[in-house]
Amino acid sequence: MTASQETETVKVKVKEAPAAGIDGWTGAAPLLRLYLLNGVRSAPHFLDRLKETLTERLALLGFDVRGHVIFPYDDWHRRLLPQIREARFDIMLPYRSYERSIGGKRALALLERDRAGEAGRRAQDEKEGASAVIVPARHEAEGDRAVGVPATSAMPLTRPKELALFVGHSAGGVAAVHASGLLLAREGGMPSPVVMIGSPKCRIPGPLRDAVLYVQAERERKTRGEARGSKAATSRSGAGLASRTADPICRIGSFGGWGKNADRLLPGWQGDRHAPGARAAVRIAGGHADYFRDRAPYIAGDGRTNMDKTLAAVWPWLTDRLDERLR
Repeated sequence: MTASQETETVKVKVKEAPAAGIDGWTGAAPLLRLYLLNGVRSAPHFLDRLKETLTERLALLGFDVRGHVIFPYDDWHRRLLPQIREARFDIMLPYRSYERSIGGKRALALLERDRAGEAGRRAQDEKEGASAVIVPARHEAEGDRAVGVPATSAMPLTRPKELALFVGHSAGGVAAVHASGLLLAREGGMPSPVVMIGSPKCRIPGPLRDAVLYVQAERERKTRGEARGSKAATSRSGAGLASRTADPICRIGSFGGWGKNADRLLPGWQGDRHAPGARAAVRIAGGHADYFRDRAPYIAGDGRTNMDKTLAAVWPWLTDRLDERLR
């Protein structure tokens, strides 16, 4: 991936972590690495506005946010067919073979490069600070004599908690799932949250299910018991989304797999066998390329933009997942 294929990092730091961050988090502002992954043949700045919006919101929660927009399959300057081939390979990839993922490995390589660069800078800062900083003098009981204590022995530097978040649009959502899976396999712990927006369907492995949210634009069909006037629907299993997608990319791929039901003797096809733990439907103006529009004509009668509606579907789920990882 060339330098032209990665936008400049947006780094927003809060001057001081809130006394109580997300649900009572205290201490140094946790570091959040935010990666926004484009699909095939995307415009160079397609996800920039989403990056800026999420970075600002997450910083207000008390996170030290490092935001990147990346192109796992390159941008629109590369020929379309090779990008489609790579994305199709990833969509069809079995979840036990994520180490072969094209987009996922590219995203993870950027994360590792970010960590290595920051580790080098931090080591240099600590080395320079150790020779310059002296802890304020303390006083001994005898003679009340001031004694300076070297910072290296008295005040060890602590590193903040670190989280990663992957948000992917179109085929970038598949690459985001793969990146989270690869990171989980290498480091263990709780999987990094993934938001798939307008993405093809792919099999979500069991350990990642509760860490993945799938969002799609839909033409809703009211079901019995559903509140009138509802603009979005969210469910843990997706069963309540009795509507037809307005995004053709969301019809690509499948969450299904073969499994055995308790009331059947032979295995049968289950359409949601490998589905993510949470799914949301949003009603937006336009379709696949319009989830993040924030100006006319993508404004509803209530004044909300497509971006507002998309983030309204994502935000409660996302803050819950981040809160879980801070505990």
